[in-house]
Amino acid sequence: ELVDSDELKEMRQIAAAKEAGVAFPGNCKTLSDCVTYCEAPSHTVECVDFAVAAGFITGDEAAQAKKFAPLIARGETPGKCATQDQCEAYCEEGTHIDECLDFAIKHELFPPEELEIMRKTKPFIKAGTMPGGCKSKAECEAYCTDGDHFEECLEIGLAIAVINPDEVEMIKKSGGK
Repeated sequence: ELVDSDELKEMRQIAAAKEAGVAFPGNCKTLSDCVTYCEAPSHTVECVDFAVAAGFITGDEAAQAKKFAPLIARGETPGKCATQDQCEAYCEEGTHIDECLDFAIKHELFPPEELEIMRKTKPFIKAGTMPGGCKSKAECEAYCTDGDHFEECLEIGLAIAVINPDEVEMIKKSGGK
């Protein structure tokens, strides 16, 4: 197998974008040239528009990237990170959780419903009382999909109001799914 299914899908998206006449950012010709070009914060809007047109990201993800780019350009990011990947790596370290949550909330970098959950979970994360000590949405979902942690996750879900009290019986009957 020369390429995996994700790479094949990406290649098809690029080909479809090219056929549709979508301009490549900076008229780049190779993937590495495009990546290099798009790492510069001054090219973010152009690159994000391409990514949406080619179907690589959604409109919500595009809006987040466009909000984030000027902050990177001005050096107003947590830990002075210079790319979104660097910022994510910095913010995954537990010692930076306050700084990163405050940053995300202040600059409204996520959809309103996610920001609301961040506001509600921040005190629990800070106190170390999230289920299994999880600190990110992915960590918490992974921990809470394990049936052994059902009750613990149900309690926090009710406390931060992501689970409605009327839904508890239905959730219990479905085994926490």
